[in-house]
Amino acid sequence: MFGLGLETEMVSVSNGRNSAAYFPQLNQYVMDNAEDSSSVFDSMRNAVLPPHGAKLETENARLLREASIATDAGPTTCYVIEIPEEKEPGIYPQSYTWWVEKGSNKLLREDRRRVAPRGSDESITVYQTVKLDEPVPEELFVFTPPPGARKVERPEP
Repeated sequence: MFGLGLETEMVSVSNGRNSAAYFPQLNQYVMDNAEDSSSVFDSMRNAVLPPHGAKLETENARLLREASIATDAGPTTCYVIEIPEEKEPGIYPQSYTWWVEKGSNKLLREDRRRVAPRGSDESITVYQTVKLDEPVPEELFVFTPPPGARKVERPEP
């Protein structure tokens, strides 16, 4: 739902300076540059990503189970951990479920869910390749829209 009034899938690419979001069901994409911040990207970030300084109730985290997840290296066993967000007046808290690789403790998947009276929203982020302390080539973050995709300022149904 991305805070935009849309229910659609989104694929995003970002290198911290430039971002692109592609909406496959609409065949539309939005481009953003860090120097020229876009309210569309701010809405998506706020809806999909935990806010900076999100207060998670780590003392109430609990191990749900062990499960396998597909990665570039093949099936990988993870601890599946649920971490609730602190409750604040007037805000419906989110809960996070983290899939943490057994052995390396790398975060491989994050599920986020919020339930509110006017509906719920959720996102799932899967990290297919996790490498730490390695240089990242710039070409990894190049977004090439599919043929026929239309660049828009704001996704439209």
